Amino acid sequence: MNKLTTGRISVALLSLLVAWGGVACQSKEELKKEQYYVEGYRLYQLHCSNCHQEDGAGMANLYPSVATSKMLLSDAQLACLIRYGTNGSGELQRPMPPNPQLTELEIAEVITYLNVNWAQDTVYTQTELIGTALKACQP
Repeated sequence: MNKLTTGRISVALLSLLVAWGGVACQSKEELKKEQYYVEGYRLYQLHCSNCHQEDGAGMANLYPSVATSKMLLSDAQLACLIRYGTNGSGELQRPMPPNPQLTELEIAEVITYLNVNWAQDTVYTQTELIGTALKACQP
């Protein structure tokens, strides 16, 4: 699936969610979570799924599973990992490239997608938390 198709699907899904949300009388928080989730899905497909796979299972010993990762326990650690990458130590056996082009909002959206999908979280990740975390772990 190319970037244009993925973008169109994301916009269509977001439009449906917003329209459905108005009918279902969802709170602002629920709508925001859905918005972050849809955009996080698009960003995950674009920046992460090539290595970590669409289902989050990773690729055997090459790339770790995000679906079962202990990193899901800390939004701050995830933010730092996404922005600055890693040299391949610890749980992450291979280096992960940094994603400096992603904004704090985009990182929050990716983390929301990861958490809702695999950590059974029910709230969105706030951008303020991402900003604080990135300042604390800045290389």
